[in-house]
Amino acid sequence: MAGLPDSSALPELSDFESCSSALYAAIEVEPSRWFADVLSEDEREGLEACDRALSSFALEFEAKLAWQRVLVGAGHSSDPSRALWEALADRIESAAAMWRRTLMQLNEHEPEISGLASWPADQALAVARELTTHVQNGGGTGSLRVIFKGRWRQFLKSVRVQGREPRSAAELRAIAQALELELERQSLARAWRKNGEPAGLPPLDGIAAPREQVLTGYSAQIRDSLGWWERRWGEIAIHLQAVGFRWEAFRQHQVAFLAPAVPFEQDVTLSTVHVRTHIQARLALVRRLGAQRILTAVRDELVRYSGPVVRSLREAVEQADPVRYGEALAQLSRLRSSAQFARRRTALLEQLGAAASTWAQAIRTRKEVHGLTTVPGDAATAWRWRQFAQELDRRAALDETTLMERLHDLQRTLRATMVNLIDQRAWLGQVRRVTLPAQQALQR
Repeated sequence: MAGLPDSSALPELSDFESCSSALYAAIEVEPSRWFADVLSEDEREGLEACDRALSSFALEFEAKLAWQRVLVGAGHSSDPSRALWEALADRIESAAAMWRRTLMQLNEHEPEISGLASWPADQALAVARELTTHVQNGGGTGSLRVIFKGRWRQFLKSVRVQGREPRSAAELRAIAQALELELERQSLARAWRKNGEPAGLPPLDGIAAPREQVLTGYSAQIRDSLGWWERRWGEIAIHLQAVGFRWEAFRQHQVAFLAPAVPFEQDVTLSTVHVRTHIQARLALVRRLGAQRILTAVRDELVRYSGPVVRSLREAVEQADPVRYGEALAQLSRLRSSAQFARRRTALLEQLGAAASTWAQAIRTRKEVHGLTTVPGDAATAWRWRQFAQELDRRAALDETTLMERLHDLQRTLRATMVNLIDQRAWLGQVRRVTLPAQQALQR
């Protein structure tokens, strides 16, 4: 077929390179056995979304701190350590809530309980509550009952409110609240040092008071990390199901080849490495399928045309060679640009052929000097010479006798016209000299 292929039927060089890369891409594994559906180009969008989700999952997990990974592992399945971490978060939130609840009263009464350092905290709290009840029922801190109760008397000597012994029920209640908060803090400190610090959380001794307020931020992170796997893997599972990946069968098969580890570590390895490798392999096969379809359609289109440039282009497509394809595509582009000039040349030669067929044929066949890339000689001088030659030829073709006869005729006509003009101008002068009455008298 003559002519050139339509540019819209040919892929751009970048698209061709993508097709070539997809066609020759190395595929590490054979993923077909883990997919429920037959390979189809329709899977591409879902596989790309799944690959992006797995990449985001892996990057997000890699960015987590060591203690956050421990918590993610605790929330991975029915791990018994999850309850310990949830209890720690509860203790942090409970201590923070108590600190906020008692802050106003503690700030007002300024209780000091450092003198009770040798007392067990629960016993000191029990005495504080007993004294509070005693004072609320009308008793005083200096009553005989207090004097004869050595433990009460010792307690009152060991505590202070605003630098003195407490007297009122409100002051004793503030002491009790300070002891309750201290108990809560001690419970939180034991849990933090026992579970948090070994996992990589910052040492409690390095956290400024009030600690429970600072630790509130860790409480939120603890709960978020405990739910991270369930939340994020749930999203991944939806993508895997959408592309027909048989996760359970895959996991059961792959676990046998992994190093002995807890289920969480095995699932991390599977999800961030092996599953993604199989998803990418499947995606590579789908892209190869699309590349084959595109290149086959382009080859079939080029078969309809002939010519060395199109033939070179077709060979590049058949070999999926982006270098040769780029060179042939550039040549085809230059041919398209030249086609407009060729049509203009043909039209001009047709016009020239009507007046100078031999010259037009010599130019058309590029004969001798007419085959050069430049016009032979000076075109302006040649055109001027041609005009002179044509004028001389025209004059040489005229008959002298005929010209003389025509000249005499023109002279006779000129004389007759001159006589007539003189006569008319004489009468015009006469008319101008005669007055109106005289003209009227002549007309009678």
